[in-house]
Amino acid sequence: MENERRTDDQHQAEPSVVVRCAWCGRVKVDSEWQEEGDVQAMRLLTPSRHLSHGICPSCLARYTDRTV
Repeated sequence: MENERRTDDQHQAEPSVVVRCAWCGRVKVDSEWQEEGDVQAMRLLTPSRHLSHGICPSCLARYTDRTV
């Protein structure tokens, strides 16, 4: 029963909106960007969650002109 309660608590803490990098496809899990195939990222990509797109720090650095 304690395991069920822990699972329920974890489910409630998961975001209802999932942010995915529009450039590389990484998924933001907590404060870290993870590859789309990672287990934690995959469990967030379910039809019941809303998906939003952003840009991860790696892609931002890669595609931004730093001389501006």
